Amino acid sequence: MSVAPEMGGIDTSVGVEELESFEALQRMAGSTEKVVDPRMGRHDDATFMGAAAVQGESGKLWVGVTWANLTDSAGEMFEFVDRVFLPVPEDLAFQKLRFMECLKALEVIPNKYDQAMYFPELKDAQALAAYMTKVAGGQQFTITLTMSTGGFVNCRVRRRPRSK
Repeated sequence: MSVAPEMGGIDTSVGVEELESFEALQRMAGSTEKVVDPRMGRHDDATFMGAAAVQGESGKLWVGVTWANLTDSAGEMFEFVDRVFLPVPEDLAFQKLRFMECLKALEVIPNKYDQAMYFPELKDAQALAAYMTKVAGGQQFTITLTMSTGGFVNCRVRRRPRSK
């Protein structure tokens, strides 16, 4: 496609090789390397530093959970803030369950608890964040960071083994 430069476009007709396939694009780019985020993976000694309630621009409430004592694959220390979205009654079951699994793993609610929990107001979310910090603050957990297909980092808190 060629658009006249005088009309604000870019002239693509002069000296540009037309690519017919992805393979041709790869050859043109030369050597490639796999790009991997060094923060991804399992972190056995992640420290729960605290939680803070946030209301996004869309009005959606979430709790920002700060994790410290994390080390990437290159040996560099880093912190990570996870967004734990607070479900609303209209959300899908998996969204409600993901929220509850996070609270159970942090030992904020008992493992056997199976009732949906909603925090519709910012003040309610702030109370939840304060309670999460009170219960789990300063403790170490195992977390796993993964990259979603959309390019977002997902954090999963692993439940601790039950004591016998």
